[in-house]
Amino acid sequence: MLEKTKKPLIEATGGIHIGESFMKSFQASWPFGKIEIYEDIIVLKVQYTPNFILELFKLAGKLPGMIGAHKEIPKEIHLQDNEIKGYKEKDAKIMGYGITFIHTNNQYPPFLQIWISKNKAKEVIGYLNNKGIFKMG
Repeated sequence: MLEKTKKPLIEATGGIHIGESFMKSFQASWPFGKIEIYEDIIVLKVQYTPNFILELFKLAGKLPGMIGAHKEIPKEIHLQDNEIKGYKEKDAKIMGYGITFIHTNNQYPPFLQIWISKNKAKEVIGYLNNKGIFKMG
């Protein structure tokens, strides 16, 4: 598990999407999302969001066809490098740069996306590529 005293190699604050897909996800804009990259783990965080807000999304996820909800919204997602099979990227120009993680950890929702500045995104992509994790489709 992650030691709280370790300093991340890369960290960035931005927006975050957690759920089944882009349309069926919990979405929080800047500064409510954060990515921290350590030696062999990537941590995605929902920050500054009260627990009752996350519980409301959890409850809403039980309604049929509810957009923007998922059964579980974790405050922290820990992905080991070997659980990340690839990534997709989206350049939204002035709106930021999106990185979607393709992963195999079924403890977490399938759609995990962080929106950060282009410079920070290039650092994250460089880290992924150095670990043998490459862009998909």
